[in-house]
Amino acid sequence: MDSDLKLGKGWPSPLSDTEMDDLLLYLRERFGIPQSRLVEYKWLKKANTVYIIKDTPLLSKGMRYKVEQVGVRIMSFFRRDGAIFFVPNKCFVTVFGNDITKSRVLVSKEFFSQLKKGPISYIVSDLTPGLVLLSIEGIGDVGLCYYKNQVFRLNTSWI
Repeated sequence: MDSDLKLGKGWPSPLSDTEMDDLLLYLRERFGIPQSRLVEYKWLKKANTVYIIKDTPLLSKGMRYKVEQVGVRIMSFFRRDGAIFFVPNKCFVTVFGNDITKSRVLVSKEFFSQLKKGPISYIVSDLTPGLVLLSIEGIGDVGLCYYKNQVFRLNTSWI
């Protein structure tokens, strides 16, 4: 994996092999994103933030330089009780939205408006608890929410 990358000063550090394995598994199982798409990027971290940068032949030449900022902030993460939890953001959806085949729910404008005001009970038979991408027909992806115990709780929205 990338944990042995040699990076210049200022670069975020690569995810550890364990973190990378956990992340790839989560993104494949939760969102259905193929691994072939995920490995197109270098996955780096600084504190509790994950960044990506497109893996190109020129990237290795730039890794030796001192930088102020590199990559796109794609998600945050935290650890609790020995487990690692990833929290994707809008940039994640911008980069990987077309690849998401699972945990996407099409909702009405009215449902989304109500969800912005507070949690909503709603049963989706084939949806497992966790982060969900919300889409509105004719508009596209509009936010991320948590689904647990048949309740949607908005995490972030961009409309």
